[in-house]
Amino acid sequence: MFTKSRKVSAALLLVALAASLSTSAIAGPALSWNLSRDIMLHTTATNPDGVWTYMSAPMGSLLQQGTYTALSQFQLPCAGILQSRCWTTPAANGPLVFVSDIDQPTYVFNADAGVPVVAGNSTDAVVVRWTSPFSGNIKISGRFSDITSNMWCGDGVNWHIAKGNNTLASGALNFTTTPDGKVFSLSTNVNSGTNINFIVDAGPNGDSTCDATELDLLITQQQ
Repeated sequence: MFTKSRKVSAALLLVALAASLSTSAIAGPALSWNLSRDIMLHTTATNPDGVWTYMSAPMGSLLQQGTYTALSQFQLPCAGILQSRCWTTPAANGPLVFVSDIDQPTYVFNADAGVPVVAGNSTDAVVVRWTSPFSGNIKISGRFSDITSNMWCGDGVNWHIAKGNNTLASGALNFTTTPDGKVFSLSTNVNSGTNINFIVDAGPNGDSTCDATELDLLITQQQ
């Protein structure tokens, strides 16, 4: 049986397929970028599609994208996580983005196969960046979900969606108050080179314990 987050991931894939098939011959097929699909294709630190970048952001300057630093250390498999790949820093317990080929039920978290997971620390948030390859309008759909299986662990996280340095949406979640996560859907215009940043930080008290958060994400060009 699928978990809720895996259902969301499957639904986003179907939306991406529908978007590519429903356009007219004149308009041409719509473009879509599904993070779960695209991240599974990455086998090196360099992203082959050129639109996704995995980064860290100092807690004091989350919306100042000039302060972001790429997660330069790529691991396949990720140390300590079976059948997975991850991006992190050379420092111990650095910010982390990982995706697993299999379900990962552990005492601390329950990660679903194919759904990216982000986790920062007390000094740095995690940023998943999408850089637009075109100018036009996009729709952004997805879900942030706290996957901590121990509800007494940590104080949750804050999430932000920003276009450049400007917030498009934000909120907070944790295992007890938002067990089903936060589904989002919004539209905006972009230019070629515009950055859309998806940010997860350590929460209201700066406690990074048990902050593993799934990010299921679909970006679709609007005709």
